[in-house]
Amino acid sequence: MHGSICVIVKQFVEQNYGADIWREILNSAGHEGLVLSPIQNYPDEAVIAIIGAACEHLEIDQRTALVEVGKFATPQLIRFAKGMLHPSWKSFEVLRNLESLIHRTIRISNPDAEPATIQAFELSDSQFQIVYSSHRGLCALANGILQGLSEVFDESIEVIEDTCCQHGDPFCTFTVNKVVDNIDDAAADDRNSQSASSSLPEDSSNSDPYAMTTDMPISAAFDGEDDGEFALMQESETSGSGTSTMSSREPKMGQAPSQLIPLPKRIDRYSIHEVLGVGGMGVVYRGIDESLMRTVAVKTIKNPKIESSMQELFLAEARRLAKLNHPNVVRIYDVGKTGQRPYFVMEYLPGLTLLSRLGRGPLNLKVALRIFGNILDGVDAIHRLGMVHRDIKPGNVVLSDDLQKCHLLDFGLAVDNAPKHTPDRWITGTKGYIPPERIKGMPGDYRGDFFSLGCIGYEMFSGTTLLQLAEENPANRISLKEVKETHQWQQLPDKVRSTIRGMLHSDPEERLCDYKEIREKLEMMAYT
Repeated sequence: MHGSICVIVKQFVEQNYGADIWREILNSAGHEGLVLSPIQNYPDEAVIAIIGAACEHLEIDQRTALVEVGKFATPQLIRFAKGMLHPSWKSFEVLRNLESLIHRTIRISNPDAEPATIQAFELSDSQFQIVYSSHRGLCALANGILQGLSEVFDESIEVIEDTCCQHGDPFCTFTVNKVVDNIDDAAADDRNSQSASSSLPEDSSNSDPYAMTTDMPISAAFDGEDDGEFALMQESETSGSGTSTMSSREPKMGQAPSQLIPLPKRIDRYSIHEVLGVGGMGVVYRGIDESLMRTVAVKTIKNPKIESSMQELFLAEARRLAKLNHPNVVRIYDVGKTGQRPYFVMEYLPGLTLLSRLGRGPLNLKVALRIFGNILDGVDAIHRLGMVHRDIKPGNVVLSDDLQKCHLLDFGLAVDNAPKHTPDRWITGTKGYIPPERIKGMPGDYRGDFFSLGCIGYEMFSGTTLLQLAEENPANRISLKEVKETHQWQQLPDKVRSTIRGMLHSDPEERLCDYKEIREKLEMMAYT
């Protein structure tokens, strides 16, 4: 069992009954002098023995004890999750992301840990169903943790146990209801929900078709085998504009497998016409929706032999993103699976990338502030869904030719759930925009997106890039370079420079990651 829970049990006993009682419980359980660590795993038998000894010593039944420990644990687990939680989240946002939060938090210290299976299903705006399965039989602890959300977020939460494996059911299920005190509160919740995303016209296919570029060649291996529907294309050198060019359908003799990408004739009802871009895991095609007769962009994985759990996560996150309707985020039209290959369909956007525009020369400060604000709004909308982009860079920002429209695209779906055999040196993202904590091997969270956005901001406002390769590093990872005091940078208002510097702080705990604060500063600068 994970040590964080063990330590919380210890703290619960010591805080409510004293350190002497805890030592007596350890003695009764046959683990005298055991020192617990939150980053270790302990045999289930030892933990169950300690819990049993505690119940016996304190003369309380196990269910009551576990529920109370769970409620006690909730605020500490929330603090332990730290930057994985967006500051605007409340109880239901945590529930919506419960499974990924638990798995990411536990695997920070132990990548091979096997946490309990827990899934959250949103039944309505005020109701969730939680499905919990564990051979340890600690469902009462899960019940208490769910109840504890009420106190942490100062909301009225009702937890109802529907089924329980200890009563012969195959798994445990809980219904979690948000209790709304009055109609005014319900109306306020509805207004807040609507303000999280702005609306677009129902039919934006004519005004917002898709274009995509990539800043670097393909990096993930493709083994050259598929279900028969995919041909192969050879990827050539990346062009100066940042767009990856494809030279031939047939691979050259001796071509390395990592330089091959699949080229389907069609994906379900979408006919495929060309490759628009490639990334670490995925490839994006220009296609035609033959039912609606509109141009679309179709993203799928390059290698269908990745773990099935990653394929399901790819689809689940795409479905979640499809709920978002925001003027600065590319829209998701469809999600599906063909053979063993999941895919999702996006709007097709013409125009140019921010990377291409910056290659032409500096932006006017007023225009740069507006575009930066658009990207910030799109990033915040994604974060409010409980997602992290993980690959924010100028090549993933598409502008209309008149620079009046701005869309964020190419989300790093499923990269935090890479297979366990993935090499430790694999760092997802793009050189020059990866936050320092990711380079150190820590999992990405929303604060990393703010660092990457700060890199974009510096590039837009200073006319140069911020990061360089660390030549002394054999892994060719990226190190933060001193901010270059270019003439363009020196001419900026102090508030612009201080804002960008704050977003580029190497310590995520100290980094400027407050959307409202950054947005307010941008608005003030726009009128100065």
